[in-house]
Amino acid sequence: MVDVLNRMDPPSEPCLYRLDAHDAFVFVNTQWLMFARANQPPETAQQSLVGSSLWDFIRDRETSHIYRLLLQRIRATRGRITIPFHADTANQVREMEMELIPFAEGLVQLRSTLVSLRDRGDEPEGRHADPSELLILCSWCSNICTGEGKWADIEVGIRELDLFSMRTLPQLTHGICPSCRDIYLKGLPEGNDI
Repeated sequence: MVDVLNRMDPPSEPCLYRLDAHDAFVFVNTQWLMFARANQPPETAQQSLVGSSLWDFIRDRETSHIYRLLLQRIRATRGRITIPFHADTANQVREMEMELIPFAEGLVQLRSTLVSLRDRGDEPEGRHADPSELLILCSWCSNICTGEGKWADIEVGIRELDLFSMRTLPQLTHGICPSCRDIYLKGLPEGNDI
């Protein structure tokens, strides 16, 4: 059955789930359940998922931190965010997009849509971050350093660095982006150069 679902035509309906203000699942649609059953352990059945925390299903610290920042951002700004990610199997490469949509009272809907589907062939599974690789986040605004002194909003940084196509994310560290540094320095008395 799993093999059949892994080879099914691209879904015509997006996979949807909703989180409450405390990041607990309050809804998953049928398409999401079909996808989960084909690719995840049995505990992802709807009756055991609704009421559970999202954080019970995101194991690594880096991914959890990035998702927390994304959820905080959209709840604060009430704006939508769309990020690319992969939901690959051993035999297929699935490039997807997830739209995070804020609703009243902290509710967030996550809508995942398949962008492309191809057989893996000889293509290796997504790359793992090099253990020495660091992902630098600004401690003040949560922007991401995209390299060579360039910084971007978290959702732009995810896209530019193609973070969610990786099997593991780089280790997180914190710094200060030039914009926040300039704001901080303006608040210091004259003669206090950093």
